[in-house]
Amino acid sequence: MGAIVVTGAGRAFCTGADIDDTFRKQIDGEIEDDFVSGTAPDWVGLIRKAKLIIAAVNGSSIGVGLTMTLLFDYIMASDRARFCCAFVRMGGVTELASSHFLVQRMGWGRASEFALSARMIEAAEAVQLGLSDRLVPHGELLDEALAVAGTIAKNPSRQLQTVKQLLTQNGTDPT
Repeated sequence: MGAIVVTGAGRAFCTGADIDDTFRKQIDGEIEDDFVSGTAPDWVGLIRKAKLIIAAVNGSSIGVGLTMTLLFDYIMASDRARFCCAFVRMGGVTELASSHFLVQRMGWGRASEFALSARMIEAAEAVQLGLSDRLVPHGELLDEALAVAGTIAKNPSRQLQTVKQLLTQNGTDPT
């Protein structure tokens, strides 16, 4: 296996976590405080050390559905995709190093407006802002993502992993 393509089932890519359940578990002590604060470095390390990962965003990508894709190597969006960083609207803050990766992908001003406004943006605007790398017609999304993955995966795996590591070291340090 040379690459991983992640997409959603049905109309949405991922509409986020079950906030009521997560907050209840925190209040009840079922989730330790370090679980919440300690997940960013673990998540970043896992994703950045994994095989090539491509997001094929087929619908709404909200909250953790957005956050998880920010570390992926390539983000493709169907023309039906929508993105929202809704944390502030819900009384929360950005998670899993997303504040770092939003700035890295979009630039300071665009990331600030996107994260602080909690507004929904359509796929074409997401590409324009740098949140997504490529806009694809909805019916072609998975085939296109698999084609990109296949093209990249034809390269030697050791070199792919080394280049991914170099890009990570030189382009990001969220910890």
